[in-house]
Amino acid sequence: MISCKKSDDVIRVGIRYCGGCNPTFDRVAALESLILALEGKVRTVDHREDSIQALLFLCGCPTACPAQESLPPELPFFVLRAQDDMQEALGWLRALLQERQNSCNSDQ
Repeated sequence: MISCKKSDDVIRVGIRYCGGCNPTFDRVAALESLILALEGKVRTVDHREDSIQALLFLCGCPTACPAQESLPPELPFFVLRAQDDMQEALGWLRALLQERQNSCNSDQ
């Protein structure tokens, strides 16, 4: 579950890019598109920050090298491997936002 802080109305998503050795789509443009679609409700930060609430792996191809590393079990994550994954990634982020909103509302 994503924690609720009254002072923060966005979720912090750690971004982890692959090395870019074989990109099949523009990963930076994909992230920008997701951020625009979510209207400022997601703050993207480096994946190594302590206060992240979820991880988004932006991988340029199906191999998804960074997602093969050990992942923190307590964090929700999504691996974006292709342009075709954009709608699913957007749905995942919206679900995280909804979960956070529900959690914050039940805490009040």
